[in-house]
Amino acid sequence: ELLEVLKGQMGIDLLIIDEVHHLIGRGNDTIRRNFVKTMSMMSARVIGLTATPIQLEESDLLRVLEVIDPTNDWKSGFDDMMELHATLLELQKSLHLPVIHDGPQSTLVDSAIKMVESGVIPNTNIKLLDTLRNLGRFDLTDEKALYETRLALWEQGPIGHIITRTKRKDVGEERNREVDNRRIELNTDEHSAYQNNAIIKVSEQGLFDELNTLLSRSFSHVHKRQLASCLP
Repeated sequence: ELLEVLKGQMGIDLLIIDEVHHLIGRGNDTIRRNFVKTMSMMSARVIGLTATPIQLEESDLLRVLEVIDPTNDWKSGFDDMMELHATLLELQKSLHLPVIHDGPQSTLVDSAIKMVESGVIPNTNIKLLDTLRNLGRFDLTDEKALYETRLALWEQGPIGHIITRTKRKDVGEERNREVDNRRIELNTDEHSAYQNNAIIKVSEQGLFDELNTLLSRSFSHVHKRQLASCLP
């Protein structure tokens, strides 16, 4: 009912969606997801805020973009767009190597140029081809030139105009984290507990082993660490 009321209202000048990743709605469109998509269509401008646009799979980003701009056909060319984006990210990481035409950058540059020239990737800045073709002319031993080149590859890439990534060092909040790893010995003493109306024997070590096996079978190493850090 609220959706119908909103559709009849005047437009929204600026809609800001905080923690937009909660609207991924993996598998189907939830009521909340449809509600916000309707609000987005009513809005002149939409900003989505999130630190984790991709949580489990690449298509999470697609579903985030569908919430922010539901009128755009994001599915068309999305896989090609992400392939080019991944290639450009690898290229950015390799720019510090001494000679661009004799290093791994050469293959990445050729691959990126071929993808852009194919014309099948949406949202690609026309300046990107010039940047790729002229990489060998830049003095990338200069820290400023290196930074500007990496920034250009990001901004001219397929998602640079729709996503801005703010890092801590860019806003003066970079800190060094001091991590102290301490090994914990788990108790192997068994205790009685109820599960499904039956008495079972459990221990700290046994519960850990069971959970560790489940995480190892079902998730990647990175996701396993993320989930483990959330457990009490």
